[in-house]
Amino acid sequence: MQSDFADEVGINEGNLCAFIKGRRSLTPRMAWAFAKELRTTPDFWMKLQSDFWLWESRPKRATRKASRRRRRR
Repeated sequence: MQSDFADEVGINEGNLCAFIKGRRSLTPRMAWAFAKELRTTPDFWMKLQSDFWLWESRPKRATRKASRRRRRR
């Protein structure tokens, strides 16, 4: 199934597999290919990638102990 989709969109199966497993980022070329095959827009796919990057880089919340220590200073 995955190899069939890779053939349909014209993307290397290894790259598609790495993308699905989160080991590779979406490229503009992939966004265009997905958009054409799935009747969406490349902007849709690139926004998903951008949102993921933002989520991945979000600041970690401080633990209660650490935030209390900061307030006391």
